[in-house]
Amino acid sequence: MRYTGPKVRLSRMQPFAAAAEGTYADERIAPYLDVDHRGLRFTLLRRPEREEIVVPVDEQLVVEHYSR
Repeated sequence: MRYTGPKVRLSRMQPFAAAAEGTYADERIAPYLDVDHRGLRFTLLRRPEREEIVVPVDEQLVVEHYSR
């Protein structure tokens, strides 16, 4: 089914406009990403190494969860 309602440019909506201005931007950009805040785009330059991922993950808990 196709939506036929009014077209709204997402980039003009508040959260997207704030993101384009860099409101939510971190000072550090991961070395494996190329980020264009204005265009609200990013490019994955390469697969990150495990040590480069700053999200706290306990791999053992993930393995235990999916081994059930």
